[in-house]
Amino acid sequence: MDYTRNMNLESPSGYAMPFEDPQGSPQVLLPFGRQVNPKTGEEFDHQGVDFRCKTQELYAVGSGVVTGVMSDRVTGFQLTVTYGDYDVTYRPITQAKVNIGQSVRAGMPIAVSGSSFLHIGVKYKGEVIDPMEFLQMIYGNYLSYNTVNKDGSTQYASIDIDVKTKFDADQQEVESMMKKFFIPYFADIIMGAYKVPESTTTGISELFNQARNEKLFFESIPSLANPLGLGERSSSLAGMMLNFLIGDFLNYMAVRHRVFLSTWGEAEKKNILGGMM
Repeated sequence: MDYTRNMNLESPSGYAMPFEDPQGSPQVLLPFGRQVNPKTGEEFDHQGVDFRCKTQELYAVGSGVVTGVMSDRVTGFQLTVTYGDYDVTYRPITQAKVNIGQSVRAGMPIAVSGSSFLHIGVKYKGEVIDPMEFLQMIYGNYLSYNTVNKDGSTQYASIDIDVKTKFDADQQEVESMMKKFFIPYFADIIMGAYKVPESTTTGISELFNQARNEKLFFESIPSLANPLGLGERSSSLAGMMLNFLIGDFLNYMAVRHRVFLSTWGEAEKKNILGGMM
């Protein structure tokens, strides 16, 4: 299906996963999509994701309403919770802790899983989607709403793609500058004290047009951490975009504050200042 901006499910209370794996990261037993039955060798469409999950308590991942509690001879006892436009089904379960029509909130216990695995199926407006993308969206939003770690440090949600820039070697120094000058940078742009070079705005505009033409936006479900739904195909363009953005910030630092990267030589300083040194 085609993903859109309004698919983002915002839940200020935030929650990461429907269960906590005692062994750490949850293990996927059977992913979404075309699969091969290990016993018969036949191919089939798996319309969900199976996780290793042994009699674990299950939690709601957002604000929603219980829309289904039923038993099936093939799939067993199952529970469905509707979060906005998403219908999320959990099966098999051994116990339902909520009733049909009951409202739930993120982190609220809703059921207990079966003794060996948990199948999660997700539909968006009635259409089947990959549960992993739904859970990644929830996790990205969870990080965005919970930015402070237990040790007091700040944790920011990021897009889970490998993006490289020409400033990677100077990353620590650039980040140090941004902590002090990023807000003044935006303030000076808004007040007109600093004008972004036309070459920068033109370059960024051309990158957006290229991304639109190559249909790089909304490859995955968008989230607060990834509002454009960028995927792996976007990594090179994302790197070029960051080159423009970081480059302009460094241009601002040089023009407005005469502050330069320690790795820059005299030629680079004169070039960015237009030979005014």
